[in-house]
Amino acid sequence: MRARRGGLQALLATAPIAALVLLGGCSSAERLSDGHLAYNEAVRRAADQELLLNIVRLRYLESLEFLATTAINSTLSFSVSLDASVGRSGGDTSSGAGVGARYSSTPTFSFVPQRGDAFASRLTEPVEIDDLVLLISANRDAHTVLRLLASWINGLDNREGSVDPRFVEATRTLTELLVTGQALIGFRETERAVTPPMPADQVSPSAMLQAHGAGLGIRAGSDGREIVFTTTERRPALFVFASAAGRSALLDPLGLDPDAEEIPIEERRLGAAGERAQAIELETRSLLHAIAFLSQGVEVPAEHLANGLASSGWPHPAIDPAPRDDLFRIRSSPREPEDAVLAVKHRDAWFYIAETDHATRRTFFTIAEVFRLALEHDTSRAPVLTLPVAGSG
Repeated sequence: MRARRGGLQALLATAPIAALVLLGGCSSAERLSDGHLAYNEAVRRAADQELLLNIVRLRYLESLEFLATTAINSTLSFSVSLDASVGRSGGDTSSGAGVGARYSSTPTFSFVPQRGDAFASRLTEPVEIDDLVLLISANRDAHTVLRLLASWINGLDNREGSVDPRFVEATRTLTELLVTGQALIGFRETERAVTPPMPADQVSPSAMLQAHGAGLGIRAGSDGREIVFTTTERRPALFVFASAAGRSALLDPLGLDPDAEEIPIEERRLGAAGERAQAIELETRSLLHAIAFLSQGVEVPAEHLANGLASSGWPHPAIDPAPRDDLFRIRSSPREPEDAVLAVKHRDAWFYIAETDHATRRTFFTIAEVFRLALEHDTSRAPVLTLPVAGSG
């Protein structure tokens, strides 16, 4: 009986340890999930704060700096404490055990400055029309995207100091048509021949395989005796339904045919004066120009203006700032704000986006997405997250 009792006591004493080991193994997946999401949020927030800081820096005529997160490593430390006790009372022997465990995570982030010709080109070259169309197609907010990234559309200016009210109204009308389903924006795929017709019996199977591997299509002639190698081109376009209520409010200011339904979207080209446009022609801004445009919406403390720390307006005194009250506003405060969705400290002041300022939040979301598309397309610099998942923790 005593031997059986001793075995039972030993089992009870070791049960907490076994449970702890099992619990530690089960919690590995939870730690992976929690760690991944936490670091994802940390990287996103740091990138947004960096972008906001650089917009504020331009308001102070300071140089910009961008960093890329290249690696995230997390080291887990784990410790176990075991307290055991043995007692005797009335001829019976009792034993007990207490187990304690503690673990902590220590992350290490690796950064590299974004420099060089490739980075400078992506920062200073005009935004691609395809990227602009993708952004509008994704969120249908043509007003924000075009006000931010387009400086000219079919003769309507959006430049600093010369914003045409018709530009603003046309972008609002386009947004309304897209949101209400009266217009669509996207890409039209067309097939184009890249070779003249060739006798089918003179084209070897290996040549067809090579053409297929190069992404070319093969189109047979009407008589089946000839074939043509083709390629597919993707062209951005706007489709406005004939029944759309706001057709004239959009097409007339842009000088487009009032009966047009499918309208190509192209880069700006020079045309004859008074010539009716056959397409929506755009002149886009660069990313650097876009954030300089947004820097006009940074409200700096009055003492910084009085001391000459920041310019009173757009960096070029001869040019008045473009209207942006409905687009972007960065407030300032001497103390860390409580109602901020995003905030950064610079020159002893806090600059922030208010939680209730949805127009600014939409604009910042747009410029942040453009930066991710244009500046972070190099997957070799994408951050690598390393988390330990095995072990007794």
